Amino acid sequence: MSGSTATRKQALATPQVNKHSTSEHPKAREPPITIEEGQVSNPPINNSDNYNHDHTQDAVVAVAGSGTTRKQALATSQAKKHSTGQPKAREPLITIEEGQISNSAIDNSDNYEPTQDAAIEEVGSGTTGKQELPTSQTNKQPLEVVEVDQLDSEDVIIAIMGPTGAGKSSFVSKATGIIDESVGHMLTSHTSEIRATKCVVGGSNVVLVDTPGFDDTKKSDLEILQSISDWLTKTYKKEALLSGLLYFHRITDNRMAGTPLKNLRVFQKLCGNKAMSQIVLTTTMWDEVDEEVGIERLTELQGNYWKGMIARGSTTFRYWNTPESARTLLWQLVDRKRREVRLQKEIGDKDMELAETDAAQELQSRLDQAAATQRQVLERIRAQLARTTDPTTTADLWKQYEDMKAQLDETMRQTQALNLSSVKRTVAFIRRKIGL
Repeated sequence: MSGSTATRKQALATPQVNKHSTSEHPKAREPPITIEEGQVSNPPINNSDNYNHDHTQDAVVAVAGSGTTRKQALATSQAKKHSTGQPKAREPLITIEEGQISNSAIDNSDNYEPTQDAAIEEVGSGTTGKQELPTSQTNKQPLEVVEVDQLDSEDVIIAIMGPTGAGKSSFVSKATGIIDESVGHMLTSHTSEIRATKCVVGGSNVVLVDTPGFDDTKKSDLEILQSISDWLTKTYKKEALLSGLLYFHRITDNRMAGTPLKNLRVFQKLCGNKAMSQIVLTTTMWDEVDEEVGIERLTELQGNYWKGMIARGSTTFRYWNTPESARTLLWQLVDRKRREVRLQKEIGDKDMELAETDAAQELQSRLDQAAATQRQVLERIRAQLARTTDPTTTADLWKQYEDMKAQLDETMRQTQALNLSSVKRTVAFIRRKIGL
């Protein structure tokens, strides 16, 4: 943005200018990673056995060089983009295999009745037309971290969820005007604890709740779900309900499997059908992808993975990684009706244990898939160990085996913690069937 006096039209024109600027060569496209059944990135072993897996990105074994940060990868991509070689091939969209996606990703146990609000609302980075775009001066205010007991029923509480590295903490910095030097674009988690920050938007006290993703690098998925559950339960008891939920998704991701899919499915179960109208599916990293490719990916998401949520009232928003874009998104939520999410009702009203909730059961299902994949990887490594005679290769394979075994042990620990007794499993099944 050119400054606080820049108009919204000028701000939106900037990416268009970049998009249509002339250059000696056409703008390069990034190569895609398509969704194939059984595919996985960075396989821990060679492909001599034609082994593939894709139930979860967490089930891969790190190889040398795989720790490259996204900033480094972006620098490499930019260097290639301005080289004098031939233009790269056009980047395809997200590929969706048969049976991989269902348009009814959310059950109907909440008996949600669609209304006219259940329409796609792609607003980009512009205002709704009712409010003026706030100047950058409104962003410069002292940081105010809010504890649960300091929340008020009139606060506009907005929870921010999504995978690690999607830009959640960076969004909070942009929205509040607080510069956090520790926030970056690396795929390691910045937020391991739930952190609520207060700012003012249009005269309303807005509380932004930054949450860790289920792929957190410091805590297990079960620990993350427990912390989110505890926070939501405490606020529910104070009758401090959510005005909105922002689900962040990197538009630079050209595959939807493993960890991103796990995050989305658990998030859906946590919210429930009745809270779908509170959700804004927010795409980030638009400054790191060709806009045309990004729009095509967004269309794929809206028509497949997000289709059921959008049909039930969720909207979409393109976040441009600027203070103006962040504040514009918040403007849309300040006047929304406050509502509880399914997890709050399950624990607060129905006295369920966390393991009985729909979100926990979905997480357990994803962990079971991860464990199955991890066992397959171990079998492949054992087979390679039996065939190899090279000492260096043997040492590398044993290291991979030990790393994968540790991942499997952790997955099984979480799965066992979420296991229900046969009686509780039956009760939970009946509750879901009759909509209790």
